[in-house]
Amino acid sequence: MQVRSKVQYGHISDLAVGLEEQESSCKNLNVQLCGPFRVLLIEQKSRKKQKDKTEEDSDKNDVPIEESDKDAPIKESENDSGHKEAVNTENDHKESQHHSLKDTNEAESADIDCDDMLSLHMLDREWQCPPEMQPCFTSQTHVYGLWRDDPSDSPCFVVSKPKDSGVITPLATDLLNLIRVLAKNQKVKLPEDLLTLIDTHSTSESLEQVEAKRRKKVVAKTFNKIGIVVPVNKNDVGYRPLSVSYAELDSMLTQSCVETDEAEKDKILAPFDECVNYIQFANDESDYGMGFEFGMCLFSHSTSKSFTGTISRLLPLAYDLLKRPLFSRIMKRMCEALN
Repeated sequence: MQVRSKVQYGHISDLAVGLEEQESSCKNLNVQLCGPFRVLLIEQKSRKKQKDKTEEDSDKNDVPIEESDKDAPIKESENDSGHKEAVNTENDHKESQHHSLKDTNEAESADIDCDDMLSLHMLDREWQCPPEMQPCFTSQTHVYGLWRDDPSDSPCFVVSKPKDSGVITPLATDLLNLIRVLAKNQKVKLPEDLLTLIDTHSTSESLEQVEAKRRKKVVAKTFNKIGIVVPVNKNDVGYRPLSVSYAELDSMLTQSCVETDEAEKDKILAPFDECVNYIQFANDESDYGMGFEFGMCLFSHSTSKSFTGTISRLLPLAYDLLKRPLFSRIMKRMCEALN
């Protein structure tokens, strides 16, 4: 299908600097562009082809007019109704460009569904990749993406996540610096023009400075280690801690998945059910962070696929209560896809 050039990417389009240079470097770093950036790259290439074709056609049509042809009458042709009309070569040229771009897009992006914003955010997204993380690069073992705690925020940094784990780690301040970090870790020398691009467009703040700013807003770490950000007012309304410790929750989830006796499993999960009940009271009293924390702990735990029912009830609701509707829709779609 055709990729729409006017699809809204949020903050993504503002960060798509040097995509072709990034793609070239990715080949040497054993990673590839994914998610919205894969779509943007296709669009950039399509627009470039369109521009090149326009210039080529313009050169072909830029032929000097002979003196004898200056006063020549406009060529006319008959349409199907027998009426004469001027041949509109300009419209024909534009129509040709339109079909050329459409054909290019359809050929290069037949596997991409970008009918709406949600489809774009779901592109190349794997389980345990939370809505806050927008996948941008992928390798055989890791996913790299922009992180933002609220859909209306600009991304604060780039994170990495192993494909077989829910643990998320800040890795770079922006995507261009991510290229630099990956190159350094793999001992790959980057071309000078790309280094200049990175120095020109990347943020001046260090990763440590950005992390320190965000750390002040984090109310709980969860099992993904990067934590959650929830607004808490001066009366401490917005978050309350879980009724179980992380160690207890980890043990509870792990044991329940290996226990075969249903009675014993119910006994193991008794504190789990109690915590879910407490979350309902917390939501009634505007402490939305409790359900968010518990849901994210389940989502990022190694046993997460055994608790998709609870995750699908807790996390979309938490995002809605926190006024993060896009994240809610992403989480709902992820749970639906898994089930």
